[in-house]
Amino acid sequence: MAASPLTVYKLITLYLLSQIEEPLSAARISDFILENGYTNYLSLNQAFSELSESGLISLESRGSRTFFRLTKDGEETLQFFEEDLNSEIRDQCRAFLHSNSVQIRADADTTAEYRRTDTGNYEVHMTVMERLDPVIDVTLSVPDESMARTMTENWQEKSQEIYAQIMATLL
Repeated sequence: MAASPLTVYKLITLYLLSQIEEPLSAARISDFILENGYTNYLSLNQAFSELSESGLISLESRGSRTFFRLTKDGEETLQFFEEDLNSEIRDQCRAFLHSNSVQIRADADTTAEYRRTDTGNYEVHMTVMERLDPVIDVTLSVPDESMARTMTENWQEKSQEIYAQIMATLL
């Protein structure tokens, strides 16, 4: 019996998460599933929601990004239903993870978030980790939320360049 389309999206998500150790951003999973034309954004979000509600994945928010991690129940479910996901899709998943491995690791290791302080300013905390050690850890105070949001959004793309500039200036 063939799996329903929603079940396939869930299995793809579980399979992708099973193939890596670090959490995987919702955006990366969405990129894979949407770019391969498996479904639309609304159906994919329904699959994510159902996976989370059933405890098969855990969610972690980092600033404006959401990361997923496979739970023990998710591992067990995938083992039971993995054969319902055809080998071609599994191969595509592995190829996607391999070709995007650097960016996936950067997603997990580069974080930025902001919060409003007691004084009314916004504190933006930005970090790049390598293994478990912080390579750069910066906290800046800015006067308004739009600046804080822009900084957190730009950190992912600009953090390596900023780090290089700081090192060149200091050394």
